[in-house]
Amino acid sequence: MTRTTAILLGVVCFAPLVVFVYLIVYAFTVLPISLPLDAASGVFAPVPSFELLTDGGAGMVEFGYFAMGQIILTLAVTAGLIIYMYRVPYVPTEKRGLWVAVLLLAAFLAFPFFWFHYIWKPSR
Repeated sequence: MTRTTAILLGVVCFAPLVVFVYLIVYAFTVLPISLPLDAASGVFAPVPSFELLTDGGAGMVEFGYFAMGQIILTLAVTAGLIIYMYRVPYVPTEKRGLWVAVLLLAAFLAFPFFWFHYIWKPSR
C-alpha cells in the first residue's frame, strides 16, 4: 500500500472521531440556545417535537443530520476495516477475533489505533 493511500485511509479512520467531538460540542453549545426557554422558571421547556422542527428549534434538524451521518460513517468504516483485516497478512491470525470485537464495541475510538498499527506502520 502506498503512503498516499495510507494517509487517505487515516483521514477516513479519524473522521468519525472528529464528527463525534463536533456533535458533543454542538450538543452543549448550540442546542441549548435553540430550545425555547421558559421565562417563569428559567429552564428549558419541553415542547412537542413538531414545534422543534419548525421555528422553535432549527438546531435539532442539523444535529439529527450530523448524527445520522456519524452512524452511517462509523458503520461503513467498521465494515471496511474488518474486510481489510481479513485480506491482509499484517494482522496476526490470533488477534483478528479480538480486533473484530474491539472494532464493533469501541468503533470510532479504536479506528485510529487500528489504522496506526496495521495500515500506517506496514506502509512505511
